[in-house]
Amino acid sequence: MITAQANGAQKIYWIIRQDGEETLAAVDRLTFRFDAGRVAGDTSLSIGLKRAQNSGKLQRTLPRLYSNMGIMSTLGIRPPGTCHYPLAGWSAFAHMVQPLIERDLYGQAPTGSITPPDLKHAYFTSDAKDAIALEFDQPVIWKDALASEFYLDGQSGVVVSGVAAGNVLTLTLKQASTAGTITYLDSKSWRQDRLIDGANGIAALTFCEAPISAAKPPR
Repeated sequence: MITAQANGAQKIYWIIRQDGEETLAAVDRLTFRFDAGRVAGDTSLSIGLKRAQNSGKLQRTLPRLYSNMGIMSTLGIRPPGTCHYPLAGWSAFAHMVQPLIERDLYGQAPTGSITPPDLKHAYFTSDAKDAIALEFDQPVIWKDALASEFYLDGQSGVVVSGVAAGNVLTLTLKQASTAGTITYLDSKSWRQDRLIDGANGIAALTFCEAPISAAKPPR
């Protein structure tokens, strides 16, 4: 029996890692009993615990837990809606999802990116810590109105400008910062015209309390 502490987490996931694969073994419990079953030979595995403090974190990272899962952004749909959309809005959803279905179920190879941009790394660009680079998995587009949509350790109004170069969006800060996390979009105040869009026209996935590294991670 393995016991863990939640430390305020909203969701808890027990993960079994074996042969390069991750399997979700249990959720929302502080104890986990591992049944090895019948063992025919030498084998090794590891058991890990993942905690989700915010649903935005969970939704963006779910495909990393499930190898056959994909995720599509629900922002930027036009005509817009809150919970329910007009028929034209649902049609826009269908057009976004269709290429994924054609790829995954019918083996059609896409000619370009068909997924929403997803944040891979956030890091300070220099020791001055007055600029942060957001590295995505594909090219993104900057709009000046986006400056108000970022939060460092929960604090707003800290970004003055930005510039996109391929997959990297660089944010210039009002002053040097020692923040440890960055959030993009507050669910209470966002607007359709203030979104990070991919070069493919799909709105980027939001992120909450993503860790900021002191420097660019090694490749």
